[in-house]
Amino acid sequence: MLHILKNWNIKPFRDKHRLPVLIAGGPAVILNPRPLFPFFDVLLIGEAESILNDAEWIFEEKHTLENYLAKKSYSIIPGQKEYASRTYLMDLSLSRAFSAIISDKSYFNMFLLEIQRGCPKKCRFCLLGHAYLPPRFMPEDVVKTILHKGKARAQTAGFVGSAILSHPRITEILEETLRIYKKMSFSSMGLKDILKKPHLINLFKKGGVKTVTIAPETGKTLRKKINKPYLDEDIYFLVELLQKHKIMSLKLYFIIGLPEETPENVEEIRQLLEKILMIYRGSVKVTVSIFVPKFHTPLASKQFAEEKDIRKKLKILKGLSSKKRLHLRLPSYHHAKVEVLLARGDEEIGMALYRKVYSGESIRKNINFETYLFDTSKIAQLVSTHPVNIGVTNSFIKREIAKYHNARLTPECKPEYCRLCGLCNK
Repeated sequence: MLHILKNWNIKPFRDKHRLPVLIAGGPAVILNPRPLFPFFDVLLIGEAESILNDAEWIFEEKHTLENYLAKKSYSIIPGQKEYASRTYLMDLSLSRAFSAIISDKSYFNMFLLEIQRGCPKKCRFCLLGHAYLPPRFMPEDVVKTILHKGKARAQTAGFVGSAILSHPRITEILEETLRIYKKMSFSSMGLKDILKKPHLINLFKKGGVKTVTIAPETGKTLRKKINKPYLDEDIYFLVELLQKHKIMSLKLYFIIGLPEETPENVEEIRQLLEKILMIYRGSVKVTVSIFVPKFHTPLASKQFAEEKDIRKKLKILKGLSSKKRLHLRLPSYHHAKVEVLLARGDEEIGMALYRKVYSGESIRKNINFETYLFDTSKIAQLVSTHPVNIGVTNSFIKREIAKYHNARLTPECKPEYCRLCGLCNK
């Protein structure tokens, strides 16, 4: 780390009390490790269980640790080895991702358990649907064993995952949960999963679920482009199911600013919400975000939306604010712009943030925001030289880009026979 910071002619942020080797990992590192290059000696790319299972390096002497990790395929050594392949845990039964400590003083006073990892849906804007493939599910018997471990410490079981209801044994798992816990909670729900198994609504009701959350993301015309295979009529059917079971709170997520989106596409969102309010007597909470291009997704190389375009589209939705029973949360363009800089930035971004915090220098003094947001040649260079290989082939990404433009769907990921993305070939 020291030699890199010297090249920037700036004092390292850990000078006197610096550890011999600074190591970083986690989801943000898979997405974009470049802004961290000046500050860490080693970046470990992938899921913690897989990295820690390869535990020999933990016992390496500190003065040789950096050289030892340089031999690992999942490591990046800034200034020495600046490319890595993501590592991941294939067998989720080996994971023990559940609440080890539960406190009455915590915000989530429940027993949390991850039962699924990597989303099979492959929405074309979504990092989880690509950077964490293949989708993996914890075996039913392991889930039930862990659920019993937490029953003495909490009355609510919370399930964590990007596509929880896609678990092939989700019905049996929820039925067992209701025998042990008074309530249950979910980090995510999939509309198609509910429509395939409408009996889940009854289990939600028994488990004290008060709000069902889905993410239509766009109006009906754009949904095929982002690989969302359902219609407005599917949403109306769900709403009627909720009302029938007296679940009177619905939460929806939308994105604006997607490539090729028009004001008419945003008008479709407004019409969808107005129709929902007509047939549903419950509370409707709506959160709108601005599209942020992310590495590893088919839309990584797309430009960020212009502010005037976003303002025009938000104006279409603002009229919904006066509707009774609808709670509308609109996005900040500035915050979305910052998110793009962090998701797409390089070492220059990292050092500009450092100088801002420790020297008070304006970020704009050191970098040109617009090149990261709108400059297609700069964006293409960042995408083509990204230092992390997630295992998905470039040919798959190119096909997905073409499918976006042609509004063609890609089926859900089925690792037992699917070979579309190239990952399971290995």
